[in-house]
Amino acid sequence: MKFKYYILLLLLTAFSNMNAQKIERIKLKKANKLKGGKFEGKKINKVLGNVIFQHKNATMYCDSAYQYVKSNKIDAFGHVRIIDKGSTVTGDILHYDGNTELAKIRGKEVKLIDTKQTLITQHLDYNLKTSTGIYFNGGKVIDQNTTLTSDRGTYYNIINQYNFKDSVVLKRKDYTLYSDTLEYHSNSKIAYFHGPTHIYSPSKHLFSKKGEYHTIKDISKFHDSAYIETDSYILSGDSLYFDNENDVGEAFQNVRLESFTDSLILYGTQALRLGKLGYAKIYGNTLGQKLLGTDTLYILADTLISQEDTLDRKAGIIAYNNVKLYNKDFQATSDSLIYLLKDSTITFYRNPILWNDKNQITADTVMALLKDGTIDKSYAFTNSFIIAHDTLLKFNQIKGRNLTAHFKEGDIKQVDVNGNGESIYYANDEKDNSVIGMNYIICSNMEIFFKDNELNRISFMKKPNAKFIPPHEINASNKWLKKFDWKVNDKPKLIEFNSRYLAHVENKD
Repeated sequence: MKFKYYILLLLLTAFSNMNAQKIERIKLKKANKLKGGKFEGKKINKVLGNVIFQHKNATMYCDSAYQYVKSNKIDAFGHVRIIDKGSTVTGDILHYDGNTELAKIRGKEVKLIDTKQTLITQHLDYNLKTSTGIYFNGGKVIDQNTTLTSDRGTYYNIINQYNFKDSVVLKRKDYTLYSDTLEYHSNSKIAYFHGPTHIYSPSKHLFSKKGEYHTIKDISKFHDSAYIETDSYILSGDSLYFDNENDVGEAFQNVRLESFTDSLILYGTQALRLGKLGYAKIYGNTLGQKLLGTDTLYILADTLISQEDTLDRKAGIIAYNNVKLYNKDFQATSDSLIYLLKDSTITFYRNPILWNDKNQITADTVMALLKDGTIDKSYAFTNSFIIAHDTLLKFNQIKGRNLTAHFKEGDIKQVDVNGNGESIYYANDEKDNSVIGMNYIICSNMEIFFKDNELNRISFMKKPNAKFIPPHEINASNKWLKKFDWKVNDKPKLIEFNSRYLAHVENKD
């Protein structure tokens, strides 16, 4: 309680001291003519020609004026000029109250000029005590290479700050900014905006609801619903950093990068884009969508990289760590992949697995060649292995050094084995489709033909070493080729990709 009384005593003392201060009178320093009189019952001085008034640190000039001595006010007319604390205000008419130190300047072109910028308006209220100016009928600020206009604005001379409101436009040589609310610091040349804001340049469009813009460095920091849009791409996120001079952009949380030229959309939690290199890196909960005709290719990975077509780099996608791929005709997993867009080739590295319907292909490296929006060929290099799961739930198997799989309309039609060929396939009765035996064949080069995505027959390019095993002799020791590994449970499903997409969309909304 004692503390509260102490604070109250301080406030009362301060208030008493303020009231006790003597009001400083406006002084007439010079005039060619002075005529005393009364106006509406009040004593006035009418002064003409080269008029100069002094009030505290402010000096006021005009052609003529009425000085209201008792109320400590003046009305000044013609070539009005106020010099105060390094700033100059000019206009046609001045209404000044010496008690409040409020100057109301009106005219065809009212100017507030200091060493850093010039404010131009027609209606300016300027408080000499706080060095604060307010305009409310449209104004313009010219600051070196920057021009700012708005319907309303406030200027704080002491801290060199402007607050603009309604129809704010900031123009520089290479871009224009539009906003509803803008705070501009003339010392740092930084503009802070607190409402929907657009920045347009000849090649880019930036948008955000909140952020800051460094006008000299040409750097933007956006914090709400931000995006960069060009003719070739759009990058968006919850927050965004963009260096226009170096064409470097970073986005954070709910990131979306769409490449119009490559029909590609990438999602993630963080992104880095180097515009001069045509390079973008997306990581954290990533998802890639590549339009293939009327179908879509989906990619999941820890990290996705998009490379645009440049003089020394081909357009493509790189994905690494926990890669999953989904298309209606084929699916795949691997540690990493490289997708060359113009060549329409996808190469999978480190433990790749490619599925087509009931068929599984593995090798040290697998390459898929796309045509007309679907898989056309696949190449498996070193330790190649294909497993074909038939309608009787038997596993037909083919091994070789390298193999080439041919597809038609998304279905596998033929597999060519080159080197170290080895196969197991089941023979079925044509009448009831029951198993009548199993063929075990060794042949360096083979051609395997499929029908309805199931193994149908095999042709041997060289003399095979074959063995037929009747059903009662088929057992766990002979029905699997070495390194058989059926991983159908790892086969990507569309729901995984849809769930990731919905998570990004819902978070964005």
